Amino acid sequence: MKSVSCFLGSILTVAVFSGCGVARSTSAIVEARHEYEAAKQVDAGKRAPYEYTLGVEYLRKAKEEAGYSDYQVAERLAKRAQAWLQEARRAAMVEGTTEEPVREPASKE
Repeated sequence: MKSVSCFLGSILTVAVFSGCGVARSTSAIVEARHEYEAAKQVDAGKRAPYEYTLGVEYLRKAKEEAGYSDYQVAERLAKRAQAWLQEARRAAMVEGTTEEPVREPASKE
């Protein structure tokens, strides 16, 4: 009877700890997704393409790894995505404030 309760206790411990990984990786992916939406709003894809592309690809890979149940890797990738997308948003906002207005070329008439 004691071995059965030890066995059940170890299974419960594994289940609890694996559940934390799921929650943390999901939370990190959701936060990165919010950063993605914010970066998209300021047109970071055009104004800061390097940072934006890195963030988008890290987010895509984080989702893929979560799909394979590799939650630690998914969380780490989602945090990188979040950082790059924050940088893309910041760079796009800075670039957007210093950009000169577009002028129409003079006609050749």
